[in-house]
This record gives sequence, C-alpha cells and structure tokens, in this order.
Amino acid sequence: MSEPKELNYFCEKKSGLPSALLTGSARNGLSERFAHCEPGNRLGEFSPSYLCDARCPELIFQHNPKCRLIFSFRHPVEALVSFYHQIGREAPVANTFAGFLRDQPNICRTGLYHHHVQAFLRVFHASNVCSCCSTT
Repeated sequence: MSEPKELNYFCEKKSGLPSALLTGSARNGLSERFAHCEPGNRLGEFSPSYLCDARCPELIFQHNPKCRLIFSFRHPVEALVSFYHQIGREAPVANTFAGFLRDQPNICRTGLYHHHVQAFLRVFHASNVCSCCSTT
C-alpha cells in the first residue's frame, strides 16, 4: 500500500468540503509513494474521497484501465462521524458534529454509495470491481 495512505492522488476537487483536505501528497509523484515496495508486488492505494469526486473514475481509468477496484462500505452515519473527527485534526471545523453538518450541507451525499459506484461502473467493466460492507 502507498505511504502515506489516502493520497487523494486522483481527486480533482472535493465538493462541499474544506479546501484544506486536498493538501499533502495530492498530485505529487505517485511512483515515489511506492518506493518502499518490492519490485513485482501488486500496488494499492485507497482514499475514501475517490468515491465522491465525479472525475476520479475517469482519471483512474486513464492512469490504469486494467486496475482492480475494491469498494469497502461503512454505515454512512458512522463514516461521516469518523470523517468529521479525522478532518478536525487537519482543518478547522465546527465544534460539534451537528455544526459540521450545518456548515457542510452536501456532506451527507457521500453516503449515497450506489450513486457513486455507478459512476465507476460507467467507466470500468464490472469484472474489475469488488465490493464489501464493513460492520465497524
């Protein structure tokens, strides 16, 4: 897996989210994020933001049309609460989860998993896609 994780390399934008979230390694050299891997190993990278960025399916396909996609879903409310706490460590957000939802009204759209996966299935063949649901 990439070092660090959640590169957001293929994110073009993050609609409705603080701009500070697309910082760090985004759009920097992808190959150097795998320098620690042995030659011939399969490489992987994950970023929850890919699911909600409308351009990601096409950008990923352009990079590697044969890549395998694994979608792992979490209960949407649990995912949002976790996301709120994660970005609270990286960027200024409301002091409460309710305040965060008020300030970011489109954030609840991230839980529309079926809608987001359909965007990937318009670009990738279904045989390239695997999905699972997490209970934690």
